[in-house]
Amino acid sequence: MHRSRDHDATIRADCVHELGVWFNKHPSYFLESGFLPYLGKTLADQNTAVRLEAVKAILALYSKKDYIVAVNHFTQTFKPRLVEMAISDIDLSVRLGVVQVLLSIDQLGLLEDEEREQLCLLVFGREAKIREAVAPFVQLTWAEEVDRHLVGRPLTEENADKEKQRAGAKCLAQLLIKWSKSLVESEPSRSAQNDDSDDEGEGRVKDRLLREPGIDKVNHDRIGLAVEALWEEMEFLRKWNGLLTLLLMDHTTGVGLSEGGNATAKGKKRRTGLRKEDSIVEPVWRLNDAEEEVLLQVLISALRHATLDASAHKKVRLVD
Repeated sequence: MHRSRDHDATIRADCVHELGVWFNKHPSYFLESGFLPYLGKTLADQNTAVRLEAVKAILALYSKKDYIVAVNHFTQTFKPRLVEMAISDIDLSVRLGVVQVLLSIDQLGLLEDEEREQLCLLVFGREAKIREAVAPFVQLTWAEEVDRHLVGRPLTEENADKEKQRAGAKCLAQLLIKWSKSLVESEPSRSAQNDDSDDEGEGRVKDRLLREPGIDKVNHDRIGLAVEALWEEMEFLRKWNGLLTLLLMDHTTGVGLSEGGNATAKGKKRRTGLRKEDSIVEPVWRLNDAEEEVLLQVLISALRHATLDASAHKKVRLVD
């Protein structure tokens, strides 16, 4: 174990690798004898190979349900370091491995909401593999929000699907706006510009929501990157008809009653050409301007991917 601090990085990596082997071969001894902190300390090693071996060993531990209790203290101690590595480690393989470790931790219910949100922000990141890796965190967070919005709603066989679709769209828009705002506020280069009022801040978020700093212009916009990463993970996106239906509804606010008892809208001109049943949307599912704009971008990206999938399927059929 002293060699885990050897000046030669290759020897340190070999030691960490073998330690992971010992954990799996003799867990009753090594998991109870204070050896786990050695893995935690090597997470900060300057050498990529050493950190990668440590992440592989940790991932192997979380894959065994029998070890969960034994590694609980380790989880609480080194979880902040793991989140930091997932966000900012210089090596892509290390980051991907750490995301898998954190996914295992989240499945045990040991990730805080703030920590999961930090991982969800990576769905807007530069690396496509990282965006895809964090898709399960986004899916789980979104699903929990949908369930929370549906609490107390009168669900029947006739309206259950419609309610879930509208809740899913509303929650997705809210989360994307929230995460985008967090991303903007966390950018050091823009922190000096946050002296404006809250209303002006919301406007900046709306204006910048569809632009990703540092990403080549030839790539998709920020929402497009997120949809691309979530396409396989979220069935909701592949059923884009629900998004379209909600966007076509009238979301004007300030609905009141005129003297004649008819519904009137204040502050906005009511949309024309809508069917009677689509003229007014329930307040709980009503979208504001920013949410409508975000969902429109989601719909455009979803249609793009659906078209590509259909085209690929057609080519496969022609080859067969």
